[in-house]
Amino acid sequence: MKHYLFTLLFICCLYTTSYAQLDIVEDHVKESTKLMKEISKDSSKVKETPWSIKGNTGINFSQASFVNWVAGGDNSFTGTAYFNVRASYIQGRSAWNTDLSLEYGGLWLIDNNEYRKNSDKIDFATKYGYAMNKTLFASGLFDFKTQFSEGYDYKTSPATITSRFVAPAYSKLSIGLDYKPTKVFSLFMSPITGKMTFVSDNSLAIKYGMVDENNVILNPFWFKIEPGAFLKADVNWDITSNINLNTKADFFTAYDNSFGDIDINWDLVVSMKVNQFIRTSISTSLKYDKDILIEGTPKVQFREIIALGIGYSF
Repeated sequence: MKHYLFTLLFICCLYTTSYAQLDIVEDHVKESTKLMKEISKDSSKVKETPWSIKGNTGINFSQASFVNWVAGGDNSFTGTAYFNVRASYIQGRSAWNTDLSLEYGGLWLIDNNEYRKNSDKIDFATKYGYAMNKTLFASGLFDFKTQFSEGYDYKTSPATITSRFVAPAYSKLSIGLDYKPTKVFSLFMSPITGKMTFVSDNSLAIKYGMVDENNVILNPFWFKIEPGAFLKADVNWDITSNINLNTKADFFTAYDNSFGDIDINWDLVVSMKVNQFIRTSISTSLKYDKDILIEGTPKVQFREIIALGIGYSF
């Protein structure tokens, strides 16, 4: 009988203790839930920044080697470094985009132990717009383009200099309308544009059109401004999660006797992400400027590059 009584007493104590512990656990759960709700409520009050920054950087490589190759060829190594960034500000009716694109690369001819530049670009542009409606913005644009170092024409002997830093450099200041029907496309139209050309080397003044209507070098020779009309189309489209198409095309015509003779600057890049760091890309550039003389006459310039390298996006 004593054994039964002791067992019953033990069970009652155990039940009472467990029930008390359960109440404590429930109280802790309620307090934790309340605390999480307060944290979530405070977090929702934090305002999102109107700024966003996106970009990519990397290095592309290519190499060619020939052994007893009767068709001919030069053993060579090519490397190109690039950096692209876009800063965007969107607040209320204001939209402001700033782009910087830098690129520099060279070709090393191994047998001749000779280095040649084959890629060189400094491209800066900033555009501010005030929304008139959902797709149309009253906008102003400024851009600046030049190169880092000296470029040469290797068809002559000895090679002759064709460009330097700020020789030439081009800049535009425009006021107009920016049409943005989607997030990936914009079309900027400006009837009021000043195109400025800078040539810091007197020996290159004639080559880049720093002359008057009588073919006399301007004074000062390093600066020329042309009023005109300007059109710029911009597409930045993620075709898939791993493939991006980015193209920019500029068109300018001056308000002078050459009106209708259009300067063109068109860049196209299709980049593909193999994995987190490996990138491959196809890029083309097409340029035409009536003031740039090639063998004594303006000509269409074209460049195409297929590249494989390492890169990082942010």
